[in-house]
Amino acid sequence: MTIRLSRFKTPLTASLLLVASLALNGCSGLPATTSKSGPDSLTAITDTPTNIHHPGKFVWHDLLTPDAAASQNFYAELFGWTFTTRGQYIEIHNGDRKIGGIAQVSPGKKGSRPGASWLASLSVADVDAAIREVTSRHGKVINGPLDMPMRGRGALISDPHGAHLVLLYALGGDPEDREPAMGDWLWNEIWTNAPDETIAFYQAVGDYSEVRKNEDYAILINEGKWRAGIRFADGDVTIRWVPAIRVADPGALLSRVEALGGTVWVRPGELPGNPGTALISDNMGALLILQQWTFSNIEEGH
Repeated sequence: MTIRLSRFKTPLTASLLLVASLALNGCSGLPATTSKSGPDSLTAITDTPTNIHHPGKFVWHDLLTPDAAASQNFYAELFGWTFTTRGQYIEIHNGDRKIGGIAQVSPGKKGSRPGASWLASLSVADVDAAIREVTSRHGKVINGPLDMPMRGRGALISDPHGAHLVLLYALGGDPEDREPAMGDWLWNEIWTNAPDETIAFYQAVGDYSEVRKNEDYAILINEGKWRAGIRFADGDVTIRWVPAIRVADPGALLSRVEALGGTVWVRPGELPGNPGTALISDNMGALLILQQWTFSNIEEGH
């Protein structure tokens, strides 16, 4: 059974894409929106180098937001995340682990206020080879590739239907494979109404060794691990990546989501076969999934 996602038709706005691009290259020549974070401020994705890379794994998430202070308050109250300011960039910590970052969006036109969005980074073995796959399969390179002094080599891309992510070869390696803790990133899935094309694109770009597919979902696998999902949507839907956070009880958090200014779009049990899943947006409009999950086999640990 496909899931109706047509009400989520707002794309990642041009202003947010510009901020992501500015964060990568530090360019100040594009006037519509500015970001305070340039490439020199994007910190390493691990505190201690692992010197190991896991191609096909989603290794980092950046929140692009018009109000960094309000975003920090939302996630601190909801998940207990803490934050460290590194110059103009803000690192996110879940317990003692660094799991993401925040870059503030400054609207360029009076009265304009872009919403927030999570932008994920996908590990690749060779950024330049991966972007050749992107362009050969009708995707676009929005910015890059370029070398960021602390983060590594990266490029901001979109797939043929406009879903965006960063391709990254991280300096010092990727985070180790482990079972995500409560409050950690659990999963990333793309919503698409063109599943065959989407599967072919990401299998090539992410160099996945296997795809497991049923009637409404596909799992991308590499190194024997589940790395990401492709959800088949019906109708007119904005194709996008949506991240998931592991929580003990999604339903128990929803009143707090709303009290903090967020929106609950789907409650646990509202979708067939998804009793432990909720879809929300934060107080600045960024979509994310709250997911209860028990790991039943080694393939699921990532």
